[in-house]
Amino acid sequence: MNQNQTPSTWSSTNLIVGDATENEIEELQKVYDNCSYIGEWTGLESKNEHPMVAEFGHKNLPPNGIAENHRLQSIKLKENNKIVGYFVLYHGFPEEKTFWIAVLAIHTDYQGKKFGQEVVKQLVEEVKKLKSYKNIGLTVGIKNWPAIRFWFGAGFNKILAFKGDKIYNEKAFADLWLEQTI
Repeated sequence: MNQNQTPSTWSSTNLIVGDATENEIEELQKVYDNCSYIGEWTGLESKNEHPMVAEFGHKNLPPNGIAENHRLQSIKLKENNKIVGYFVLYHGFPEEKTFWIAVLAIHTDYQGKKFGQEVVKQLVEEVKKLKSYKNIGLTVGIKNWPAIRFWFGAGFNKILAFKGDKIYNEKAFADLWLEQTI
């Protein structure tokens, strides 16, 4: 393991998080499909026929991204090993000392049970252990009010940027770039 990267497997009280395997792609795709309604709020929809295959194959990297720094991690319940969500993470974006949360998706059947809060809190602790990063960043669509509330509540309350369409209309989209200093 690269010293600047989170472990390939880690856990919180109720959840196990680990690098996705090829045999998990179908279940991860189900979570993706279940959460795809968020595309209406963010304007982001995968251009790939099989988005989880693309993530697993490191096809959705940031500008000048390196596959080695990209992670797709499954989130499973400890009690029965059921996949309830996933992370897409990137070590070193948009700058070397930033750990980036590209996606956190929790299946709607498991939302509202505090699993998202639990897994993000533990992820922050895992990133702190590395002592390689100054902050953790992410983007959230401004129309995605539940996610804005969630991320602000999780301590991501520094706004780095506002990016998107300049004029509002029903088809316009914009993102907040949020950060938590660690």
